[in-house]
Amino acid sequence: MAAVYVPILRAKPGEIEALGRLSPFAKANSQPILDISWVDTETATQLQERLTDIAVKVSEGWGTANPIYFDFSLFPPQAEVVAGSPVEFLFRTARQLHLPAVPVTGPPADRGPGVDYLGPIRKVAQTDRRGVAIRVSYDDFRDPQDLLSAIATVQSHIEVPDLQTDLILDGKSLDGMPEDERALDTLVEIFSEAVGALDGRSFRRIVACLSSFPEKSPRTIGGAPVRIVRLEGSIWRSLVHNRSLQTTALGDYGVVFSRETDPVGPVIAPSKVRLSTPTMHVLFKGRPEDYFELAREVMQASELNEVADCWGTHSIRDCTVGAGGLGNATTWVARDTNTHIETTARTAQNILLRAKRLEETETVPTDPWLQTFLFK
Repeated sequence: MAAVYVPILRAKPGEIEALGRLSPFAKANSQPILDISWVDTETATQLQERLTDIAVKVSEGWGTANPIYFDFSLFPPQAEVVAGSPVEFLFRTARQLHLPAVPVTGPPADRGPGVDYLGPIRKVAQTDRRGVAIRVSYDDFRDPQDLLSAIATVQSHIEVPDLQTDLILDGKSLDGMPEDERALDTLVEIFSEAVGALDGRSFRRIVACLSSFPEKSPRTIGGAPVRIVRLEGSIWRSLVHNRSLQTTALGDYGVVFSRETDPVGPVIAPSKVRLSTPTMHVLFKGRPEDYFELAREVMQASELNEVADCWGTHSIRDCTVGAGGLGNATTWVARDTNTHIETTARTAQNILLRAKRLEETETVPTDPWLQTFLFK
């Protein structure tokens, strides 16, 4: 298990920039899923151009040394580009760019109606031979038998064995779960039973994914930030320390609400800084013109000492001393996502090392080297 952390991110400019700004350590220890949005009003030509741009930008920023996942979970099965299947087109483009891309799919209950979308996934897997990831929703893994059935259904269509399959147990948002199942002990039990049901199977990687990030937060300018416990980390640590279970990687949704949808029409975004420590989301929010003041509040926050020293934090600090522009909503997402991944990848690796689930020889140097941005 090379990557210890799998963030599920939107395939949008802010997130892609964040990946391009990651240190070599974070790139080696994380394998993001870029989930591509579906735009109802796009023509086949426009969609094809957007997919090309995504593949090019990711290859220039993330680079071509480490694998990365692409998912089309928001696409209808009948979606097409001029060249045919959008899945096949994106991976054909990635292949030309030498980008080691891995396809993500899921059971028909999440990707239907029908199983037509599994055909392109099978073709890509057979051509690239990098395996696949199966992303299973909470409704399909909260009962272990449903989980095994969902996996069997997908594998019967894509014909990829366990050894070439990454399994993502995707709980999505804590807010979207039944209220009586949101307690830590309850979720530890549900995730533990799901991972335990896989005993004897040889999946390449198993990822326990959940997000505590809220849908909305109040304005905080001039006051205390909102602090939210990252419950997913506590759940995952319980899985890691349960020696009867296979080793799992940590997954979450970065600094965006897991069920967030793109707004319709122009929107004036509030200014935000979303600081991620190993255990907390610390959320700062103000009016669009308040970003400078928010950045100053972040620099004075005690939690900053728990955050990785990286491009994201340097960029926020530069804003407070006039060394860098304030940016816009896309820039803010890039800074916060970069900081989140750098901090979480380090935290996950340290937890696995302390639990003796990871050998020192499997790691790379932990210096937070700041990488020159690769975009042209």
